[in-house]
Amino acid sequence: MNALEIVFAVSMVAWFISEFLYKNILKSGETDRKGKDRSTLNVLWIAIPFSIISAVTLSYYTKFPIAHDIWILYLGEALILIGIIVRFIIIRSLGKYFTVDVTIRKDHTIKKEGFYSYRIKIEEAALIEQFGEEYLEYRRKTRKLIPFIY
Repeated sequence: MNALEIVFAVSMVAWFISEFLYKNILKSGETDRKGKDRSTLNVLWIAIPFSIISAVTLSYYTKFPIAHDIWILYLGEALILIGIIVRFIIIRSLGKYFTVDVTIRKDHTIKKEGFYSYRIKIEEAALIEQFGEEYLEYRRKTRKLIPFIY
């Protein structure tokens, strides 16, 4: 096992452990308004490991020229580490309002700065229901992740 393979294995274990801890520690409470995510969390817990295992397995059995250049391996590992770090930063920025399932808390406010100056549609239905016109106004003023599309 070379150094890059070790870093990959360690980062995958660190990612899995962090997600497992998030799932078990940072879930919604009994008094929170929830039920908007329609069990997407369970689907993700099945799809993500399956996707990772499939990608790694396919990489050993296919012969795409780009897949065997060392730079692509370093780029992939860098993206994994960046993803883990960005997720941690986002979770910390939300503080007590972060939950692994889509949840609206009683004292919830709209987070408008940092990564949240961009919006994602998964949570929008719950936000519109909770905040109504205030959220719609925020949405009109906020850039989309992919301009004019999403």
